[in-house]
Order: sequence, then structure tokens, then C-alpha cells
Amino acid sequence: MKKISIAFMIIVTIIMLSSCALVSVDIGNENSIFDNTSVQTAQEIKEKINFYKTKLLTLIDQPLSNRLNKKLSTVIGPGKEQYSREELPLEYDYPYNPDEVDSEFIMTKTMLLSEYEEAIDVCNEFKEDSFCTAELDDYNVYLKVLSEEDKLYIEAYRYQSLPEYNNYYSVSVDMIYLNYVNENVYLEYVRDYYEQSDRLELHDRYYDAFCESGEMLNVHVNMKKDDEVFYQYYVKSSQNVFMFSNSEEGLGFNYTDTENEKFYSVTFDATGEMQQNFISYGMYNPTLRYSQGSYIPGDKIRLTWNLLDVDGWNQVVVDENGYDEVYLDEVELLTDFMTDISIQDYTTAMTSISISEEELTQDVLNLSNYGLLYDTVSYNQFMIDRTYLVNHYIDILESHYFDEDMSENRVKLLGMFPFVGDDEIVSDLFAQMKG
Repeated sequence: MKKISIAFMIIVTIIMLSSCALVSVDIGNENSIFDNTSVQTAQEIKEKINFYKTKLLTLIDQPLSNRLNKKLSTVIGPGKEQYSREELPLEYDYPYNPDEVDSEFIMTKTMLLSEYEEAIDVCNEFKEDSFCTAELDDYNVYLKVLSEEDKLYIEAYRYQSLPEYNNYYSVSVDMIYLNYVNENVYLEYVRDYYEQSDRLELHDRYYDAFCESGEMLNVHVNMKKDDEVFYQYYVKSSQNVFMFSNSEEGLGFNYTDTENEKFYSVTFDATGEMQQNFISYGMYNPTLRYSQGSYIPGDKIRLTWNLLDVDGWNQVVVDENGYDEVYLDEVELLTDFMTDISIQDYTTAMTSISISEEELTQDVLNLSNYGLLYDTVSYNQFMIDRTYLVNHYIDILESHYFDEDMSENRVKLLGMFPFVGDDEIVSDLFAQMKG
């Protein structure tokens, strides 16, 4: 077992996860991830795994809200229904519960624990803190488990050979550390993935850190490409998200300003030219969205409004065969727009237009050019916001203790990994598979 130690980034990680009252994982000795003073049986370790599976699944056992709004509409033609504004159901009310977590993240980790619980059953002469081999249906696994008080550590090398498919061989190293801190589940998961074939050779390293009462951290480093990294930091209590990624194709950033309910995203190509720029005003049911990028034909920008925040209309026609329509009495409005309205037990109503940079004016943004009124976001504020992340991503990087130089960030990200796969074991497994 190897541990990469960059003291500064470890301290930063602990600060970011401080709401979990965490301490970093201590190395007890050369062969152990923590001091293991007692010996647990296979059954006792399986019980500990089940304890954490139950705790994790409890986190996502959230009942769905039960809403039912009465719909009133008039059929006016094949596939067409007309609604008056006052009859429309309300928007979906996204109830924010700071205790809710990413259900997909929890399910994948729980399923992984179940796989290794099964592997313990088929391991030959399983013994705590010693490696054993389990032959499962889809792959073989070289496995070691430690358990001490509330601490659980699993180190597993899944390996698979398909020589008939371009001499394909893979080793996936899963390292899972679980602890129960102040009645909160704390999880660290490192994955080292190796793949070799006639076509390519891969080595990717991933790290997730999670505490149910605090933040979530996700890191990815391509060990074969110095310029390919990914970092995401999520603060659950405020829903703040900061993400950056870099590859040979370019640089990308996501940033959430929760206080002002704005989400920003920007990407640059390999030469530093901006490729895409996106702003959403509002995390759920956004009142306005702005898009600029190569995916919009004609080098145009796209504006999308929430019609429920727009005044001056009183009817809509929902057309299942085409774009929907907006009316003031009998007069159709927004005929040059793409309008999409969904009416179930709640209403989603968005309308958008693609225009050139020269056409972007205050009268377009507030929709007065089209006989309507939108005043939730002012033109002056919008013009400031549309370049905010483009102009400030370096400042935001530095506020999260990163650097404009992605090679420096790569070193810092690698320093966050509390443990990594054993290169000697990986090499031996590849040699064994290739015979």
C-alpha cells in the first residue's frame, strides 16, 4: 500500500469536509490502512458490511411528495388543447432537504459492498487482513478486508481477461474506507482502473469522499495523460457546486452562486478560445437561461424564459405534434419562438429564441418587443453575468486552492488520494492473466 502525501492539500480536504468532524485516515503500519488490534471472523465482517449498506440505503429512502392539481382544458383540434393561464397547475415545487444525497452515488456504492460481501463467501480460507481469491461469475477478485470498531476497509483487485477480443485484459482496484463519525456515515472510495489491449492502454484514478452531514468530493486523474483531470466539490447544506475539468480538448468550469441562485458553465478549446457559455437564473424552474456556443447554428446566442414569470399572456395551446403557442385573448404572441409547455399535475412552460449578438437588446430581454413583460432579471445585470465566469474562473480556482496551471493542479489532485492501488499486485495479475 502506498500513500501520497501533500500536506497542504490534505489539510484543505479536511477543512472542506469539516462539517463531518473528520480526521484523515491513519496508516497503522506498512500493511494496514489503520491499526487493526482485533481479529474479526468472516461473519462479523459481513455484518459490518450490512450495517453500512443499511445506513447508506436509509439516506435515500425519501418519500415522494403527493401533489395532484386539477387540469382544465378545451380540445380545439387534433392533438391540440387550449388552457387559460388561471387554470394552469402550479410549477413543480422542488422541496429542498439538506439531508438528501445523490441516490445514484449511494446505490452504486451499496451494490459494490454487496459484491464484496458475496466475494467473502466464496473466498478460499478467508482471513481478516490477508488477501484471498474469489472466483465470481463475471470476474475474479483478489480481496482483503479489515474491520476495527466502526472502521471498515476493503481492498479488492477485480481482474478479467478476454484475449479473443483484441487481447483485452483489465484490473480494477477498489479501495473502500467506511467509518461512523458522530452518527454520520463517512465514506472514501478510490478506484484505480487499468486496461490493456492491442488497441490501447488505460490507467485512470478516481476518488470520492462523502459524509452524510457535509460535503462531497469527486476527483479523476488520467494517469496516462498529464492534461486530463476532473475535480468537483459539492456543499450539501448550501447546494454550492464547483467543478473544473481539463483534457486535450480544452478546459471546462461549472460554478454555482447559491446566494444569488445562479449557475454558470463555460468551456474553452485547446487554444483558450471560449467554446460554450451558459447561465441559469434559478437552480429549479429557472426564470431565464442563456446559452452561447458552437452547438447553436449560425453563431447565435439562445435565450430561454420561464413563461410563468412573464406577464402579458392569458392562454396557451399545447400541440403534441409541434411547438406550443402563446396567446393574449385571440392574438398569438411569440410566433418566432420555440415554445415548450408540459402540463401534468404541474406546469413547465419555457420559450426560447436564437438571435445574433447585435439583436440582443433590453427590449428583447424584457420581451417588450413582443408585447410582453419580463422583469425578473434586468438587462444591466444580465450583461454583467454573461461574462462573469469567463472573466473570473481563475479567481474562483484560486479561492479553492487551485492554480491556472493544470499540471500544478494535477499534482494537488493526486495528493488528495488517501491510498492507491499496489503496482506490484497489478503487474502480477496482468502477468498471471497473460500466462
